[in-house]
Amino acid sequence: MAVHKKLNRAKFQCETCTKKYGYNHRRFMRCGYVPVADWRKAGADAGYLAGCPIREPDTCPGYTTKLAEVAEVATAWAWWEKGQLGMRADVPNALAELVSLFNGEIVSARSYYLDETKKKG
Repeated sequence: MAVHKKLNRAKFQCETCTKKYGYNHRRFMRCGYVPVADWRKAGADAGYLAGCPIREPDTCPGYTTKLAEVAEVATAWAWWEKGQLGMRADVPNALAELVSLFNGEIVSARSYYLDETKKKG
């Protein structure tokens, strides 16, 4: 899926972001490496995450995509999309439910991008 044109890709790559942007900037992004107590509240600034499609994330998307739990669900979703999730030896019910939620978010994002494309003609 293409990255939204308004988003600065460097902001969502932790290695680049931590070198390029200062602490204050990253607290507006709600960086996972910044203590939650230092984060700016959602909507406090029209700010750095305002260009994100759909809604402003609770935590920086670059950080959350690196979490092991997210990677596990994304991998399981890839198996599920091919109809092969049942081939995995152990698929806990919780993982199956998370795959369903993950798929719902992907469908929402795809719909958003299709709508935006139609608006631009």
